Amino acid sequence: MSINPNHILQLTDSVTDRRSVIRIDPADCNLSVESLLDKYLKHADINHLVANQQVPGDSAETLASLQDLVYATGENGQL
Repeated sequence: MSINPNHILQLTDSVTDRRSVIRIDPADCNLSVESLLDKYLKHADINHLVANQQVPGDSAETLASLQDLVYATGENGQL
């Protein structure tokens, strides 16, 4: 029996202390921090993460807020 441990990425807004907790794919555990942030913050499909139970609902809301704080949004609405 193979045990697949959870790998968690926690993002914290240091001003408000809001946190978002994301269970990352096991294959991503060796990625650099830059790559993790690109995949799980900048290009995160929040609905997909919630549907796959990788992000709880309250963390999903915080994740969306953190995206707004960290990345500029273009005129077309893209981060």
